[in-house]
Amino acid sequence: MPLYEFEHAIHLVASQKSAISKGITKWHATTFSAPKFIVACRFIDVSHGTLSKTFIGGEPRKLNRLFISLRSGAG
Repeated sequence: MPLYEFEHAIHLVASQKSAISKGITKWHATTFSAPKFIVACRFIDVSHGTLSKTFIGGEPRKLNRLFISLRSGAG
């Protein structure tokens, strides 16, 4: 089962999470000829965690990250 995990320090509202998860699900199902019901998306608010302490070019930045867990298959 594919798992798309989004760590977000930049706030996402429910409609944004829904749009992202629907887009990822559609892309995954189309690209891998997989049923949509196997695609899982998880959103983790890290606004007070490690991503909130990120600096780029010496300046503080808020970041969102995506981690994808897939298994090797015959398809």
